Amino acid sequence: MANERIGIRSGTLAAWTAAVTTPGTEFEIRNRELIYVEDLKEILVGDGVNDFAGLSRDRTISGTLDADSLIVQHKVAFNNALPETLTEGQMSWNPDEGTVEIGLNGGAVVLQIGQEQVYYVKNQTGQTILNGTVVMAAGTLGASGRILIAKAVADGTFPSKYIMGITTEDIINGADGYVTAFGKVRGLNTSAFLDGDILYADPAVPGGLTKVHPVAPNLKVSVAIVIKADATNGTLFVRPTFAGNLNELTDVETGTVNDNSVLRYNATNERFEAEILGTAADANLTTSSTDTTAGRVMKVGDFGLGAGFATRLNITDDLNNVSANGLYYGFGASNRPTNINGYLLSVAGPSTFRGQLYLSAENRRLFFRREALGVWQDWSELYHSDNYPSDTGWTTVTSLLNGWTGTVRYIKRAGMVTVTGDAAGSSSLGSTILNLPSTHRPSTVVWFGNKSGTTMQNADVTTGGDIRIGGLNDLTRFTITYPVIT
Repeated sequence: MANERIGIRSGTLAAWTAAVTTPGTEFEIRNRELIYVEDLKEILVGDGVNDFAGLSRDRTISGTLDADSLIVQHKVAFNNALPETLTEGQMSWNPDEGTVEIGLNGGAVVLQIGQEQVYYVKNQTGQTILNGTVVMAAGTLGASGRILIAKAVADGTFPSKYIMGITTEDIINGADGYVTAFGKVRGLNTSAFLDGDILYADPAVPGGLTKVHPVAPNLKVSVAIVIKADATNGTLFVRPTFAGNLNELTDVETGTVNDNSVLRYNATNERFEAEILGTAADANLTTSSTDTTAGRVMKVGDFGLGAGFATRLNITDDLNNVSANGLYYGFGASNRPTNINGYLLSVAGPSTFRGQLYLSAENRRLFFRREALGVWQDWSELYHSDNYPSDTGWTTVTSLLNGWTGTVRYIKRAGMVTVTGDAAGSSSLGSTILNLPSTHRPSTVVWFGNKSGTTMQNADVTTGGDIRIGGLNDLTRFTITYPVIT
């Protein structure tokens, strides 16, 4: 029909004051003509009734607008009454999400603009990766510009930084598909969870999800929160949050980490560094104050050391059987020195060699002994200024034995006996010149030299107290000092 044709011409709005119903000579101008208004920079369509100045510039296009180039000067309004089902390359308003959405490649995924972020990836694992699977980067396919994905392994084999998100569609082997890094993934079976559960990459199931907080060395990556728990229409909101390895902190440099490694700050390097503790740091403690188990760490107070009281010995204990090093105290134990109650220091040596020092609790006496090859010696007492007999003063003897003449003087002071003399005689008269009292006699024979003229003669003091001199008939001078025990 001739009058249904649309003619095109241009001009200003003022030039079009009425509807034109007469055909033009140069253009096919009709009552539904399409004009370009230069001053408005808009295209108007005449309706055959109103002048162009009174025409509404709002137009609804139904069907498909097919244009090589479309320039929108101000805005595009979408019908926001109902959500649309989109396919690849389509756009509409989503009233439920409150944003515009676009159908992505393949038509199975719709992207809500401003509310989701996705990766376009490739699956070359040899199997289909299903919708709702936690995935990790497994390499790249440079020519395609795609990141290769695989089911996420969260048992600590790979660092957490490789985890990308959750697939938002089934991706068959060899195909490209989408992984959601931020936003919703729908149409899942989330019946194992509750609304609001925080989900982690499952260390036990590659690609799986768990609401159980993982423990080290498993990855601790919170991947999503459950929006809707349902067997078929479950929804997750994805937002991976990574707990990286300690060594990825900027002020930490662990290097090679071994058993018993700890962090210690190095002020020179301005960082924390790994350092291996000694074996005592992780050894077991002793279970009692007399625990001698090899490899255990002593506590303060064990064996009477450091604090508290020494280890108590009971009346049924035997000092011969105290094999552990330490400090002890007690009353009535057997094999005490002279049955005195007191305090024991025991020191163990290799094999069957031990030493003991015993301090009396009743007076100021001190004893010691040792064990050699399993045999304990008798206790010996240490003498000091408080338990030595008092000074006896010098005793002078001028009446010597066996015809010897001269003077001998002796004294006992602080447990030591000193004998000095000038004597003349001969061994033919008898070698003994003097017999000392029992309080001044040595416990073993004491040998000494005496000078006769220019010759040194043999002399001794016997355990019986005899001072014996052998030699020439000449003047003999001597001095001897030795300890005594009374």
